Amino acid sequence: MKWYAVVVKTKEEHIERIAGYLHKKGSNGVLIEDFKPMHLNESTGEVSLEKKTKMVDYVFVKGYFKSYLNVLEEIKNKFKDEIINVFVEEINEDWKEQWKKSFKRIQVTDNILIKPSWDLNTSKAKVEVSLDPGMAFGTGTHETTQLSIMMLEKYLNKEDEVLDLGCGSGILSIVSSKLGAKEITAIDIDEESIKASKENFKMNDVKNVNLLQGNLGEIYSHQSDLIVANILSEILTKLIDDIVKCIGENTVFISSGIPVEKLKVMKKLYQNKGLKIIDESIKGHWCVIVAKK
Repeated sequence: MKWYAVVVKTKEEHIERIAGYLHKKGSNGVLIEDFKPMHLNESTGEVSLEKKTKMVDYVFVKGYFKSYLNVLEEIKNKFKDEIINVFVEEINEDWKEQWKKSFKRIQVTDNILIKPSWDLNTSKAKVEVSLDPGMAFGTGTHETTQLSIMMLEKYLNKEDEVLDLGCGSGILSIVSSKLGAKEITAIDIDEESIKASKENFKMNDVKNVNLLQGNLGEIYSHQSDLIVANILSEILTKLIDDIVKCIGENTVFISSGIPVEKLKVMKKLYQNKGLKIIDESIKGHWCVIVAKK
């Protein structure tokens, strides 16, 4: 089967809107290439960011389609002020295989290592997660995922009930389980995310996750001990009322997927909804907010 990648060259601050639009138009996954210089430790196989190398000031956002003409024209018109260039690549092989060329193990924290399923090398990490990202978001390489994982390690208590909203590849549910969560509910609206999560849960021998497909307000209303939502800030804004209903007196709410320029806006939104900001962190162009009632 022949696939086409609609490739949008743009500034990093426009990733969220363009990726969201490609997904909305039916892209079978969205890939972001940010060209951040990486260093490979030959002895461990672990990857880290180069700290002193100047980075390029653009990214490629790729959406995958069987038919691309309408999408291409709509993007040119809708994002004419945000895009540097847009073009189409023909994908002659299963595009999921392209992940294997760029997805390598990464040490997110001192204790947590994320690695691809085809990496069979051992490590000294206390928490090791194997992933086959497939067509779903979330490999551990993106700042939003790393920020979420760092806050999970900081705030998740053993025996917590966790809600993973917008679970993507299931990475945050797996980390939650390995950190000692009693039970996790993972929700996503995307069928490919559900499939990828199921496979990744099985691969990591994670059995305490209830996986649900659908919209939060329609399928879930329980007040969890911890909620983690690594999703676009535009979607967070739309879901905030439903999210607040799931926040109890002692619930910790971790939200990432928020561009730095929207940090103040999101904090104000949360405060207007009766939430108190207890922590925040920035990594690259992205930030995470931790809040409670």
